[in-house]
Amino acid sequence: MKFRTGFVSNSSNTSFCIYGHCFGDDDTTVEKMLIEKGFIDNNENRYCYDMLEDNEAFKAAKLSFQPSPYGDYVGRSWDSIGDDETGREFKESTKKAMEEFFGEGIELDYCEESFNDNY
Repeated sequence: MKFRTGFVSNSSNTSFCIYGHCFGDDDTTVEKMLIEKGFIDNNENRYCYDMLEDNEAFKAAKLSFQPSPYGDYVGRSWDSIGDDETGREFKESTKKAMEEFFGEGIELDYCEESFNDNY
C-alpha cells in the first residue's frame, strides 16, 4: 500500500498534514498579509493560491498553502524534509520562512485536516 504525504486531493476528499499555521477568521487574511509585504500583487486578477505557486521565494522556502472552509493553512509538508535534516532543523527552517512571509511571533504547530465534499 502506498501513502501520499503533503496535500492530497481527489474529487470528494482532501487531507493534509503540515507543520505551520492556520489563519482563521480572527486572523488577518493570508492574502492581505502577503500583499502588505510585497510578496503578491494586489492588481493581479488571480487567486492567492495561484500567485503563491508562482512566487519563487515561497517555492524556495518549501512552503505550502491550502485554503479550507475553516481558514487558510500555510506551512511545510513533511515530505519536504531533507535527507540530512533533523526534526529540529525542519521546525527552525519552517519558523524562519514563515516569519519572513508573515512576521515574527507567528505560532506554529502540527496541522492536520481532512474534508469530504459529500456531506
